[in-house]
Amino acid sequence: MPHRRQPSATARHHQEASSSSSPPFPADGISSDFEACLQRLPAATQRFLSLQGRPSELNVAKELSGNLGSVCEHLDGHSEGSPSASQVVASALEYQALRVALLRLVAIASRLTPTELFPDPNVSHTLAAASAWAFFQSCEATAKLLRKLTSFQAPAVDFARKLLRMQTLQALSRQLAAALEVLQSSPNPYHRVLQQQQQQQRWPHMLMQVGITAYMSCNLLAALALHVQASADPEAGGAGHQRQQQQRQAARSYLREFVAALHASYLMEHAAKLLLLLKESVPLLEARMSTQVDGMLPQTVGRACTILQQAYEACSRLHARLDSGAAGASRLPSSVLDHLCQVLSGRCLQHAMILHGLEALCIADRGPMYGLPYGPWYPSVCLARFAASHGSSVSEQVPVLGDNALQAMLAALQPVFRVPPLGRRAGLALLMRVGRLAVVSGQVWASATAASFRGSGLEAILPCTLVGMTGVFTLHVAFQHLRPLQHDSAAHVAREVLAWWSLVEGVVRHALCAPACMVERLAVYLEGTIGATARWGQGVPLPAAPPPGVAAALAGGFLPCLERLLRRTGVDFHNLETVLANALLGRSNSPQWLIALLAYGEERQAAALVVTVGKLLRRADPRVVATPLGLRTWALLEVVGTIATVLWPPAEPKADVEASAPQQRQLGLLTSCMLCEWLPPLSRLLQRRTVPAAAASAEQHRSTLPGAALSESACVKALRGVLPWVSALALQCLDPGSSRLVGTAAAASGSAAPAAAPATPADACVSHVDWRLLLLEEVDVVRLLGAVLGAGADWHQPGGATHDLALGCCAVAAAFPEQVRQAVVVAAAEDPDPAAAGWRPARLRALVPLLSADVQAKEEGGDAVTAGSSSSSDSRSGGGDEARMVSTSALVRAVDALAEQLDAWSCDGQAGADGRQADGATGLRAALHEALTEPGCFETLPEALVSPGELRLRGLLRGCGNPGCANLAGDSEAEVKLKGCGRCGAVGYCCRECQVAHWRAGHKEVCGQDRVAG
Repeated sequence: MPHRRQPSATARHHQEASSSSSPPFPADGISSDFEACLQRLPAATQRFLSLQGRPSELNVAKELSGNLGSVCEHLDGHSEGSPSASQVVASALEYQALRVALLRLVAIASRLTPTELFPDPNVSHTLAAASAWAFFQSCEATAKLLRKLTSFQAPAVDFARKLLRMQTLQALSRQLAAALEVLQSSPNPYHRVLQQQQQQQRWPHMLMQVGITAYMSCNLLAALALHVQASADPEAGGAGHQRQQQQRQAARSYLREFVAALHASYLMEHAAKLLLLLKESVPLLEARMSTQVDGMLPQTVGRACTILQQAYEACSRLHARLDSGAAGASRLPSSVLDHLCQVLSGRCLQHAMILHGLEALCIADRGPMYGLPYGPWYPSVCLARFAASHGSSVSEQVPVLGDNALQAMLAALQPVFRVPPLGRRAGLALLMRVGRLAVVSGQVWASATAASFRGSGLEAILPCTLVGMTGVFTLHVAFQHLRPLQHDSAAHVAREVLAWWSLVEGVVRHALCAPACMVERLAVYLEGTIGATARWGQGVPLPAAPPPGVAAALAGGFLPCLERLLRRTGVDFHNLETVLANALLGRSNSPQWLIALLAYGEERQAAALVVTVGKLLRRADPRVVATPLGLRTWALLEVVGTIATVLWPPAEPKADVEASAPQQRQLGLLTSCMLCEWLPPLSRLLQRRTVPAAAASAEQHRSTLPGAALSESACVKALRGVLPWVSALALQCLDPGSSRLVGTAAAASGSAAPAAAPATPADACVSHVDWRLLLLEEVDVVRLLGAVLGAGADWHQPGGATHDLALGCCAVAAAFPEQVRQAVVVAAAEDPDPAAAGWRPARLRALVPLLSADVQAKEEGGDAVTAGSSSSSDSRSGGGDEARMVSTSALVRAVDALAEQLDAWSCDGQAGADGRQADGATGLRAALHEALTEPGCFETLPEALVSPGELRLRGLLRGCGNPGCANLAGDSEAEVKLKGCGRCGAVGYCCRECQVAHWRAGHKEVCGQDRVAG
């Protein structure tokens, strides 16, 4: 009898284990029927294995088969991957007698020959047939138990490790090798004309024997692979430290044993080769289908292919985790990763995965098979299983691909394996087809109509749950192929990169529904592709032609795609668009490639992106959700500050680069647009962040995002971006007719100096007025600096904004002395405004020690500077460290002068009446000029920037007439349609809410005045 093939040592071990006393059955989460079925199984197994082969004992084998079938039915009632199913299985496997019974049955089943596994159909009612079915059911039940587990469970891991130690994988591999020998030694009777009829009748049955063997081996293999993946990282839970260490050690041992057995057995390679041979034979039965065996064979082979794909995908994910350092990879031998890579690099295995995936792809898009064989039985297996069971109404009307063939094919196409199955160009072409299928499938699921499917040109679509995973994974694999060619200027490489960016736009728009970890990794690939070539130093003019990566990203539509991401981020903080935007903008090289997109992109689209960021800042709140996702949303605010710093114009333009180059002019226009759109909301954010807690509590009820306060690092980033521009614009307001502050000798003595006449005095005056209105009314710069000064010295850390804050205070006080004087008077009151309280002399003098410490640090470090270093130029100063040190020393004197003037203003609230106000401003300007010893510090600002009025004339600021508009409906600001005011028609609005808000904010008083005046 076949059951006597078990080795004697193993039989004695299991006999002793089964006869030993077992603890009571743990019934947590298990129904009474299922519990009774599990309790009957060990005794039924013992009776079955003690049979002597008498025909009268047929009922014993049928009893065991029925018991195992009931176990499978109960397990099928729990969805795979659910916590309840995992709990039920974990409780069941704590029953030692059950584990022993299954181990004994699997040990025998894995050593049966194909003939013993599937006897002749003419003897289906014999003991041999019933025994074969019982052994098959035992493997099926074992696989189902392992598949239901989603986390580390000690009894289950112990059970699986015993399966491996019994050399189950090696025994299954020998089964497949025997099946391969049978299949290869039996000539195909349909390839010869002169064959006996009996051979033609027996040949399908022989194929079925081989197919059953392949299915059982692949099923156990996939179950073990999925269980190893689920148990690789034990959760901490409530276990103690010692228990956690034991669980992690057991998980690493389990992983090491599984990979060693998989590598030594060649099981996956044998299974792939056997299934490839079966696929060549199955189509020949299409014309017959005269017996039940003929109809079962395609389904059996199809299920075996699907299960092998699951095993391959699980092993590839395990390889990725080990390669990234997860799952305790640092404590595993390096041979584990090497062996797993060798298993996944098998030639037959990779060929089978690509062939099966290509068949599913051809079913969906009707594309070419590239000369590979095509199985006509495959569509029924692929489509019928999932179309009726999917939850959405769309699946009832359109065919849906139901297996994971594409996922396994994508894993096989990764170039991380040592022997890539396809060349780079062929692999990329196949990946682009998969990506387009994912994008179109996402469009169909989004529309939820059968009409959209009929217009898509597809024969089938991906399941809704696999659309995002497939799209993002396709981008990952394609990037791995393109990464070594980032600096290659060949035409075909440029076309491939362009196709990749076009796919990025489609996936982000229609198929971004993947795990957050994959979305964050996609951000790394995006930044790596576009940022690898977009690198230049600060103050270095942009090249005439865009870098290759930037050009491909712009041609692929990444600029509007980025704007759409940001708009979705503003609407919902808890979506995957937010995850991608935060991960993308939080990269260290983000300012560089963002500048490149703005400089080389289409002007109106780039301006639309700037306006969208401004609306995001208007919608932002200085208090954020106390979750990691909510905290990462402030990466946008940090990058905004960094962009403003990097966009500072060069101090010494190079002679070989024209200042009027198109990209330089466009960057100047967009920088001006940034100042108009970003500075006002950033100022309000910083003011609210720096208001003391007592004042902030009064605004708590208006916050829709309660939680932790805005981090100090984000505030420092924003300050370092805002304050330099505040200083520069305030200095421009001092003398609208010249780019310099005041004359050299005359300014130092306090007397006025004749300024150089501008080319267009009227335009200079208009620009002066525009910037003045922006700073005083929209930015509210005096209140902003008072709020920052009043926040104390918490932000004045190394690398902070102390220097920029001191310079900004001096520049604003010199440009707007009357407004600063009024703030000083308010600060001197008994109950001052919290934002104005910072304009106290003591607050300003607190900056002096910090600036002096900066000077002292530079003096101490000066001895270590070599003689040649004094000629090196700083990117912002135009001189070396010595010039910067002298400027800081002079700035200290300017701060002292401003503090004295604040003392005078605070002591005499009527200082403006006796003339001390003007004298103080003049002296302050002289001290401030001494601080600006850096040559060309603000010299190119008027040439690079454009006034807000000119921006409106150019149409770059032609948006909603409501200054506080934060409407993010639609995909782009460039597509927003404005409706004019019904009374005057001079102002347009994006929505009714903005029109009402602007009417109440003051448009009611001015509406129609121009028409009346005319």
